Amino acid sequence: MPAPLPNDPVPNAAALAGELLQMENRGAWASAFDPEELPCLLSLACVAGPAQESGEPPQVELIRVLKRVLEPIKTEGPGHALELLLGLADTTRGYDAITRRKRTMMSLDPPLPPDYQHQSFYRRRVPPMLAFLADELVEYDTAYRMRDTHERLAAKLPASPSLAVLWLERFEYYYRIWTDLSGLESDLTVYLRVRSDAQATDDQRERRRRSSLWFLARFYLHLDQFVDHKGGLWLLSDEEQAQLVADSTWYIGFHPPVTQQDSSWLSFAALEEPVPALHLFTRKLDEDDTGRQILARWRAWLEACQCDPQAPDEDCEVHTVLRHCARYIEIIDAEWNRIVEWFTGPPGKSLITPEQVAEMNQRWRLPATEATE
Repeated sequence: MPAPLPNDPVPNAAALAGELLQMENRGAWASAFDPEELPCLLSLACVAGPAQESGEPPQVELIRVLKRVLEPIKTEGPGHALELLLGLADTTRGYDAITRRKRTMMSLDPPLPPDYQHQSFYRRRVPPMLAFLADELVEYDTAYRMRDTHERLAAKLPASPSLAVLWLERFEYYYRIWTDLSGLESDLTVYLRVRSDAQATDDQRERRRRSSLWFLARFYLHLDQFVDHKGGLWLLSDEEQAQLVADSTWYIGFHPPVTQQDSSWLSFAALEEPVPALHLFTRKLDEDDTGRQILARWRAWLEACQCDPQAPDEDCEVHTVLRHCARYIEIIDAEWNRIVEWFTGPPGKSLITPEQVAEMNQRWRLPATEATE
């Protein structure tokens, strides 16, 4: 049976935390669940959708989801303690609440003293732990709903218009960075080609040096905005593609000869009101000591590349940046091309209604500080 459309509303973390407390009292194994006590947990899209597809009870799928959510935070974080507390761990599965709490207390770092009463632990420590887990479930469910919507868009199936708009908003951020990296890749490629060309003038080479630095500054600016507004969470059709994009942006930011303070200076220099402009950026480079130093290091970094254009060195930092610019561009284009037809459809046969278009137009708005860009 196909999964239902994901719900639009974001799950209520406080309600989930309250139900997790009920679960902690009984233990997190399917036979102990009372569905009437866990309506919010069992109706999460990441639980209800896979359960309906597989035909298994949602209680069974909820156990799987809890384990997936806790797995990344078992080594660094409260994941193992929460497994013990809820009875998801082998050493506490099937045990009563008092035993599970005592073993959880002993697992904490540093462990609680032997005379610490489990009732105090239950009142003071358990609610914050379960609130943390509720927040993690909200984040996991949001990612699930978004990815499920992406698959529906790619297959041109019915999908929630409001979740579809969220994908449009994300790709708007992705493509701002795409534009920066496309310009950076192009300028670096042209500069490496013309720097040894006898017919190229010093002014032409210098323009490419400065324009490539301009695109790098814009990359830092838009990456900062993405982190501020979207939490820096790369969400694509699957986790592997998202990780590749995250890795590429890290490499692009890491390899240039730019400190954290320099990247901040470049971002601010690129943010010009009312319209960002290359000539204003280059003027700032010349007028400020920090700008002149950054530009000098940038020139030296470019000249350090002495690669054969047909067989660049794997360890060359300039070509590492070029490779990751190309990978980012390729992945984002492929991801967008998978879903774009859902929004447009063949000529005269759009797959969304005028009402849905109006909703998108109403909700798809940039913050005022970015609208001038």
